[in-house]
Amino acid sequence: MTFLTAALHGNTGGTLRNQLVLNRISTLRSSIIQPGEEFSLPVLVSCPRPGPLDLLGLAVYAHAEDENDLATTTLSHSLSVLPLLDLHAEVRAARCAAKDYIVGVEVANTSSIGINVDSVTPISAAYAGMPTAISAEIFPNQVWRSQIPVQAEQTKIDLSQADLVGSLAKLVQGQADVSTDPQPGVISLQGDLSATLLTAYDTSRQQHRLAYLQGSFPTIPISTLSHIFPLLDPLDLDLAVSWTIRGSPERRGISFLHSVRVSPEFSVVEPVRREVDEAIAKGGKTTRTMYEETGRLRQVLMDTVLDGVLSQEVDPVAVRVRVESGRRVHADVKMGQSVSVTFSIRNRSPLLPVRWMLDLPGPDA
Repeated sequence: MTFLTAALHGNTGGTLRNQLVLNRISTLRSSIIQPGEEFSLPVLVSCPRPGPLDLLGLAVYAHAEDENDLATTTLSHSLSVLPLLDLHAEVRAARCAAKDYIVGVEVANTSSIGINVDSVTPISAAYAGMPTAISAEIFPNQVWRSQIPVQAEQTKIDLSQADLVGSLAKLVQGQADVSTDPQPGVISLQGDLSATLLTAYDTSRQQHRLAYLQGSFPTIPISTLSHIFPLLDPLDLDLAVSWTIRGSPERRGISFLHSVRVSPEFSVVEPVRREVDEAIAKGGKTTRTMYEETGRLRQVLMDTVLDGVLSQEVDPVAVRVRVESGRRVHADVKMGQSVSVTFSIRNRSPLLPVRWMLDLPGPDA
């Protein structure tokens, strides 16, 4: 017999196919099973959330001498996925250099057994950080904390996401077919990632990204989302926490925290908004009608694109004040003594320039 089932798509080295791949059937193994022979086929199952899980499968097989003589067998298994780790992270800019950041990582043990945290690995295309080797056992209801330094790297990533924005502009204009628009290609990740880590990361990232996009753009078909959106947002930072559960047998695994935002958010759909506003203001009756007299679903589409997650902006300016003598200053201003104060103004945006003005109060204020 020839055994056919589903397979994962693969990646190599520090590169990743930056595309969303929907479930599809492909060959895991194609070989002849002799009479009386059996084989085992290990399959790694990733569950995105705790709770009951039903595994359903369809094994398709054919006669060795006639591949058109097909038969099928259904497979099913039920299990309950228990919570294990709860991951959180906060990012702050480091004082030493403009491109340095500190990621505060918090790992909470939400299970009923002790878990050993082995390492924390930053994964990103835009930020580099060394894997942090750890050997810390976390007991139930305990929390482990650490700080991971990362640094922004000079890359050729298109932070404005021109292809994606172009496809979204077509959808806003009422062009439903974007199947011929460019798809994201291959993306290079910072650091040297093992094949095992990369495979597990790809699977987890696919689930996270599809769920996020379906929640953010409910009126866009999933087939369209998977075609125009990349697997990784250019400025996303993900964390991989490797863990071990002691016992016989010993269990090992990796938990992921996705989409940690290091740099301030900036709108990538502002050009589309300006185009729509200009068309409504200057266009003829037909153009105005196209945008103004929209159905409910079309209006939801425009709102999620123009006012949704891709339009968020955060003030990128960080200001620090430093005096030479430390935090406390003793000076007699009436006697003409002065204090040297340094204002440090940093633009944390990786793309947008910022115009600033420092306005200090006068002596009588």
